[in-house]
Amino acid sequence: MSSNPAALQFDGTDDHVEVPASTAWSTVSAASPLSASFWFYPTRMGGTGPDPTLSTMLLSDNTRADGGFQLPDSWWSEYYQDGALVFMLWTGGGTAYSVYSQVPTLTQWIHVDGAYDGTTQKLFVDGQVVASATPSVSLSVGSRKVMIGSGVCPVDSNNYDCRAGFFEGRIDEIAIWNVARTDAQIAAGTATRLQGSESGLVAYWRLDDGSGTSAADSTGSGHTRTLVNGPSWTNSVSPVQ
Repeated sequence: MSSNPAALQFDGTDDHVEVPASTAWSTVSAASPLSASFWFYPTRMGGTGPDPTLSTMLLSDNTRADGGFQLPDSWWSEYYQDGALVFMLWTGGGTAYSVYSQVPTLTQWIHVDGAYDGTTQKLFVDGQVVASATPSVSLSVGSRKVMIGSGVCPVDSNNYDCRAGFFEGRIDEIAIWNVARTDAQIAAGTATRLQGSESGLVAYWRLDDGSGTSAADSTGSGHTRTLVNGPSWTNSVSPVQ
């Protein structure tokens, strides 16, 4: 592990992190392969905000902010079971495709990876495939800002005011790829720290900064994240080695 390991703690009220538009996601073109992964330690299902019943950890601020990784609460039982983890992507026409699975008990570290190879969409939990689907159309990634810990974005013309709340818990080791990593790569890499120079790695935030109001991109590509409303640094970190 790093000599100074750290992670980010989110209060579930207004903490979040932003990566400016036209940076990390702009190198992952629409309908192309992609992967995104991170560790998280949830202390509550659901969140607060425009829709307090839905908490989003990592997403692209695309046509609507439902896209990305979400922890839906009981209000969403029509669509998902309580305790679900959802990986959702959108078509260019605004239709959503999602895969989901149950999340282990709260207050423990969980590794999540979502991958799309242009045909199949997969969700991994702790290195294992837990859900997959083959959408009938190509999916969209978008090139707007990446939001971490919330689904904050403007209200659009359809009044879709970012149906996502603020995450409560810890997040660590976030990576975005412009390739769909294989099942074997994901299974082998959940507890291994990346070097930052891996092929296809677009952005990688180790979150070992430990202080300040920004988080450096360990790929050297300059996708620096800005901490908004005071997510705090913690030394209670994921079990990555």
